Amino acid sequence: MFKIMKKRISLFMVLVVAFTLGVINVNAEELPDNIIIDTNDDYYQKTLWGNDYLPTIESSRQLHSIRKKATTGDILYCAQEEQTMPLKNSGKHTWKYLKLADNINQLAFIWENGYQGQTNYIATDYLTGDPDTDYFITGVAVWRYTQPSTSLDLFGKNQIGVFDGSYAGTSNDVSKKIAKLINDACSYEAEPSLSLKMSSSKLTLTSDKKYYISSPITFTTTNIDTNINITLSGVTKAFATSDTTATSGSISFDKNSTIYIKVPVENMTSNDKITIKVQANGTKYVSHIYKYDGTEEEQSKYQLITRFIKKIITKEDDTSLTIDKVNVVVSKQDITGSKEVSGAVLIIKDKNNKEILKWTSDGKEKNVSLDVGTYTLEEILAPIGYKLSTEKITFIVNADGTITINNKIANKIIMKNEPIYIYVSKKSINGKTELSGATLKITDKSSKLEKDLDGKNLIWKSSTKEERFRLAPGEYVLTEIESPKGYELSDKTIEFTITEDGRLLCNKQETKDNLIVFKNTPEAEDVKTGSTVLYITFMGIIALGIVTYFVVKKIN
Repeated sequence: MFKIMKKRISLFMVLVVAFTLGVINVNAEELPDNIIIDTNDDYYQKTLWGNDYLPTIESSRQLHSIRKKATTGDILYCAQEEQTMPLKNSGKHTWKYLKLADNINQLAFIWENGYQGQTNYIATDYLTGDPDTDYFITGVAVWRYTQPSTSLDLFGKNQIGVFDGSYAGTSNDVSKKIAKLINDACSYEAEPSLSLKMSSSKLTLTSDKKYYISSPITFTTTNIDTNINITLSGVTKAFATSDTTATSGSISFDKNSTIYIKVPVENMTSNDKITIKVQANGTKYVSHIYKYDGTEEEQSKYQLITRFIKKIITKEDDTSLTIDKVNVVVSKQDITGSKEVSGAVLIIKDKNNKEILKWTSDGKEKNVSLDVGTYTLEEILAPIGYKLSTEKITFIVNADGTITINNKIANKIIMKNEPIYIYVSKKSINGKTELSGATLKITDKSSKLEKDLDGKNLIWKSSTKEERFRLAPGEYVLTEIESPKGYELSDKTIEFTITEDGRLLCNKQETKDNLIVFKNTPEAEDVKTGSTVLYITFMGIIALGIVTYFVVKKIN
């Protein structure tokens, strides 16, 4: 652009935006160190009266649009109204590369979304559909973006990014479109970007337990122009889909899609990891500023030129997914299965006999998170009053979240303990039946124990059947306090030991069936003298009668 009124030399940088026909990809030749304009080539000038488009400009003020082509074929925009260009038919002119510009990417946005020439003319939100008007809109947007404080202050403001399409109390479509083009350019993020977004890196089971599925995955993009391609690795048969019920997937998705990663449960173990890689192409603008290669006077008079190219940049992002551990319920019960038992020390080992977890039962079921695999559950210390379990339960944590024990699905792992019971029998020294009425007592070495683990008193009267008690492993003493009627009070003390594995030892010898037999001797009866004489006399008479009988019988 230049003004055909009073000419003055401007100190402001003047830009000419160059549109490169077609798309130049990342492997394209970079911008050259110089650019040449041949004034004998295509030269187009459009003279516009100021008030035709911008009411604040006096009607006599003319704005001239000039469009040129570089020898490369690029269309060039004149960007400022106070500088000149070499005259038409004055031959070839060269501009050399000069690093002199800021915000070139934002300026390129104006040209990319503005008028691009008759060969590639597509009306956008910023354009009217008339080539001359749209050419003017684009050129003025370039002026105001690069030179907001020049003498031609079209919007009554000298700042970039604050235009609202209104000035001098009036507005029209052209000014609004210029303002929109400038403001959008100011907020334009030039560098393409692509990233994955999801709430969790863990896969979870679908309701039918046939697949693992990811949380929703979305994409955050800037200047991405193509679909996003998905590559999955690490696990076979994993696929990406936008449908949670799908059984197969795709490799390409719109950047606004929400997708999920699914994999059949049989293809995923806790040691596996699915790597997701996403890739897409985006637009990036690059530019050179060129200064006229001539005399000092020509350099100050002729406009600087900026040539832009549009690069396609490949952007990538990646992340990984693993499966959630499976919740396994472990129940430590007594032999009846009626209650949970506290105080047992349990251990879970993996298939390599490596300890995974150790804990002490607390009377509640234990929830344990385990990876898919094979494990064993063992007890290394029994609860008080129970025999140590020698059982090793092997169980398999399956990929579908189930637990298998002995080839059967189980909802929990149950290990039971057998209570330690001892039995006390009260018998006569020569008898086989139980003697009732004896008062017996069991105590520990401290003589302070009063009740067994079930709350049963350890001082009791014997009955016609054995008494059962549940005691913790340790050393104990059994004594008699009161004898049964007709029996002597025993002064015997039976010391016994209950081992950790529930055996009963008396005198260091294991007893059968954990039974202690406490025996009593009958009392001796007092014999009176009179009674003895009568007894002897009576017996003598009987004997005499017998002898007399046999004598008489023999005589006859």
